[in-house]
Amino acid sequence: MAIDNKLTDDFLQGIKNIEPELNQLGFKAGSVEKKGVAYFIEYGRRNVAIEFMFGPADWDVEIFIRTQERKFAFKDLLEIPTISDWVADHRYTRQNGRSVEAELHWYMELLKVSLPVVGE
Repeated sequence: MAIDNKLTDDFLQGIKNIEPELNQLGFKAGSVEKKGVAYFIEYGRRNVAIEFMFGPADWDVEIFIRTQERKFAFKDLLEIPTISDWVADHRYTRQNGRSVEAELHWYMELLKVSLPVVGE
């Protein structure tokens, strides 16, 4: 259980660290929701919302992009050739163990590629 708390702390700190970059992209902090030990954190701008999720069972960072037309999970983004190609060329690889913050920074780069494609 202690490792889960450490990962959650890393996730929450990582969100704080990427927030200035989200702000530069025009996203403002929205809701923070805790369900059990899982966190759902949302940022929004105009007609787009970004939701970060973190919690059990795998303790993975997940991201959703919600536009007026659709909600995109990571697997949905991979169906778009431009994004799929970028992911293939920029695979996330762990360096010296797990870094939740590094994962969040990778997702930020994915957002920069994805937003113009899925509709800002």
